[in-house]
Amino acid sequence: MKEQQKTIEGAKLDAFLEELTGKPFHFGSVLRAYRTRMDIKQTELAQKLGLSRQNLYQIETGQRVVSLQKALEFADKLNESKQYFVAVLIQDQCRQAGYANAKVSVELDAA
Repeated sequence: MKEQQKTIEGAKLDAFLEELTGKPFHFGSVLRAYRTRMDIKQTELAQKLGLSRQNLYQIETGQRVVSLQKALEFADKLNESKQYFVAVLIQDQCRQAGYANAKVSVELDAA
């Protein structure tokens, strides 16, 4: 239930940020929002995720796309919702494939 609550709250945040900035919300936005919320620098978050600061910058700005495995790994390392991270990643992929209005819902079963 807690995971589902985080996902619902995340979806509302996405819509709010898209409206506020006028830009599509992407996976890198999730990491940037986390970093801002935790009040940490890029170098700190990059270290926590096992990335270089440059790679994190590229992800945050949408210049680099992460794999599904990395999205799950990042969610674990940050103690965030795996469902939410995966949903945002898939939404990005849909947008890049020309399906900008696709609505994504993800349900993950524990392995």
